Amino acid sequence: MVIMLGLRYLIEGAVAQAIKEFKQSIRHNPQSITAHYLLGLSELEAGSYAQAELELQNVLEVNPRYLRAMDKLVLCFIAQEKYIQALELFTKFSHANFSVSHEYYTRKIFKKIENLLFNRLQQAPFSAQIYNSLGIVSYLMRRNNQAQLFWRQSLKIDHNQPEIINILNRITLTETSKKNKGENTKCLEKQQDKKVN
Repeated sequence: MVIMLGLRYLIEGAVAQAIKEFKQSIRHNPQSITAHYLLGLSELEAGSYAQAELELQNVLEVNPRYLRAMDKLVLCFIAQEKYIQALELFTKFSHANFSVSHEYYTRKIFKKIENLLFNRLQQAPFSAQIYNSLGIVSYLMRRNNQAQLFWRQSLKIDHNQPEIINILNRITLTETSKKNKGENTKCLEKQQDKKVN
């Protein structure tokens, strides 16, 4: 009953009242995933990002596949400029819930993160971490060439990044493999054409 009242307050925009009701619901039933989720959602709406993050993480500890909680936690991370955590969770979220509308949503979020990172890059033009984050965003948006450019720039700034070197090596191997596979297919087609003629 308390959850329903809190939900009504949240829908009506009385966020402070909703938070109060959801906290009361949690006091009565600390295991309620729904109450923790709704409290996290209310805290996010109120701009209390650290509290929202805490509540949403509580939900995900109990149910790691709670997609709505993952989604809201990504927004929470972005609001706090925790881009790496947002990207990591978003990648996990994408694997758990992929659809056409989700792809649109994904691109919208990534574009927002990318813009924020470009703004930060203007303030810190020699930040390897920002270039790495831009590389991750570009790679997840399937812009491999752009991702490689960002990662190479990051390596120019900081040579001691074995994980970035490994990523670039894997991309190069994958592209080489695809190219060789395409060439092999063309050779086979030519051989089959010769046999037919």
